Parts: sequence; structure tokens; C-alpha cells
Amino acid sequence: MLENFMKSLKKSMITNINDHDYIINPVLDGIPSYEPIFLEEIVEAIKSKVDFSDVDKIVGIESMGIPLATALSIETKIPFNIIKKKRMNLPDEISVSQITGYSKENLYINYLNKGDKVIILDDIVDTGGTLIAVINALKYVGVNILGVIAPIERSNGKKLVESKTRVSILTLIKLDVVDGEVKVKTIN
Repeated sequence: MLENFMKSLKKSMITNINDHDYIINPVLDGIPSYEPIFLEEIVEAIKSKVDFSDVDKIVGIESMGIPLATALSIETKIPFNIIKKKRMNLPDEISVSQITGYSKENLYINYLNKGDKVIILDDIVDTGGTLIAVINALKYVGVNILGVIAPIERSNGKKLVESKTRVSILTLIKLDVVDGEVKVKTIN
């Protein structure tokens, strides 16, 4: 089901940012070219595993959660919001500080309200910093988180997020860097 996407992951380049092996792949970075087949495969895999009947909004996290949220929104006909990296200065805007293995920045949440039933979507769960910050902020607002989806899982980020937030994460592929190569396996 994820054949083309997995091939692209295996061919990914690796660079080092702040002593963290960073994998360069279209789904993670938009470079090289993001082929539509990757989105199609990921969305089909997600749709086969998630019930969207009670979801009010899909919440994508900027930047690489945007193409995934867009494609999933088109397929499910559920509107999506983006948690942005830029302050919009809107009423009730919430600022969230996120710290990952390779960056530190603020994210901004707008137009998500108490009682909204959402699925959070990001490209990867690696160090867990982004998802922990976002989940805790949305819980604080009173948003009902029905699930979190990150197509790619790396290191112990998934377990860390789940233990700190008590929210489960659906992942499709686990990857690691071993001896300078990307190793990939699907998760059933």
C-alpha cells in the first residue's frame, strides 16, 4: 500500500543538524519533488485505519503537515486548520513553544475552540517536542482530540508523546538511520 512512499524513504539523503541525523525526503521537507503518489498512498493507508465520522476538523501542523492535511481534507470532505509558525495577531490566538531535536520555535493556534473534535496530523513523530506542545495546548483550550496521525515514526518519540499526553498516535512507517543508511519498515 505504501510502496512508492517507502522507496522514496529508502533513497533519502541524510544530513546532520545540531548533532541530529535529519532525513531529507519530500514528505518530511518538500525536497526533492513531492510526488502525488506519496500523498495518495498515505491518505489511503490513513483512511483504511481511521474512522472520520465524528471528526469536525483536521488539524495540520506547519509546515509538512499542510500537504497531508490538504489531501486528507479533500478525500474526507472534512475542513482543516493549520497550526502556524507565524503569529497572526488574531483574537484568542494561542502561542505554543515547541522544542525538538533540531529546532526551537513558537507555533500559533487559531480558530480551534472548546468542544471541537479533531484529528491532529503531522509528517513525523521523532523527538516528540512538537506533538507534546500542540496536544497539551489543545487540551488546555478544551479541544477534543480524537486521534493523532504521523505517517512516520522515528526513535522513541511516539512512546514519549503517548506517555506524556495519554493520546495514542497512529503511525504507518518506522524508520531509523543505521550506519548512514535509512532503514524502513511498515507498521501493521
